[in-house]
Amino acid sequence: MELTEVLSAFEKFDGKYKRDEVTYALEHQEEITPYLIKILKNILDNPEEYITKKDYDAHIYALILLGYFRETKAHQLIIDLFSISDDFIYELFGDIATGNLPIVLFQTCGGSLENIKSLILNKNVPDTSRISAVGSMLYAVADELISREEVLAFLGTLFTGEETAPSSDFWSFIASDICNLCPDEHTFEIIKKAYEDDLIFSGIVGYEEFEEFMELGVDTCLDRNKQNMQQTIPEDIHDAMSWWACFKENEQKTDQLFSTPVISTSSINRKKKPKKKVKNKNLRPKKKKKKKRK
Repeated sequence: MELTEVLSAFEKFDGKYKRDEVTYALEHQEEITPYLIKILKNILDNPEEYITKKDYDAHIYALILLGYFRETKAHQLIIDLFSISDDFIYELFGDIATGNLPIVLFQTCGGSLENIKSLILNKNVPDTSRISAVGSMLYAVADELISREEVLAFLGTLFTGEETAPSSDFWSFIASDICNLCPDEHTFEIIKKAYEDDLIFSGIVGYEEFEEFMELGVDTCLDRNKQNMQQTIPEDIHDAMSWWACFKENEQKTDQLFSTPVISTSSINRKKKPKKKVKNKNLRPKKKKKKKRK
């Protein structure tokens, strides 16, 4: 198998997971990485062109592989790519923009969260990308790259009401992530005021959920957060990708091993926006199902 064959195979979505080609990429990481970066750069330079390319899938493989490779050279490019119009992002990446972006941002950050923080603070970026960036910080906590206390202190500054449009669910999803880390007393006071100011929608994360998680305690919440990272970032990339609903391999699998579904844009209705996420995410006690973020 040649590199050109692999890249060509990645381009066309045909319902089959390109297992052999992904294996080739794993075995030739240094050789293929510049081409994967170039694929994403081409998308960033001309997103309109690639939206019109029916069943184009190379950017999906490129994104996931670069994350798996923990390629720091792709980090800022990925941030820039997910800073374009929200409509373009969803047309190009579908649910991957919410289900996988937090993972990829964490994997490519190279131990520094500064660019991720800047993304979160950037009011010109779609809220979906900013929310995903917040999610990547939870992985950083699980990996002990940053402390829970540091993340809570940072996230606690994002409830002034000036961060985005009043109708946005931005604050609700940040609150959900704070809940999963078990808020300290100071952050909980910020959350209570945010509920009073109608910044947080209780249909996404209810006030009672904060009480539940605080009762669970910090250690339990951090353990759950680490378990979530282990489930959503498997060591084998084939395990992470081959079971996606869009691939025919998935038809043979009745048991799903991981809790964060990711879907190729070629298998979804690109014109349809994702439904509003309801209630807190996968770390809520007794609720394993991952909901979509908006």
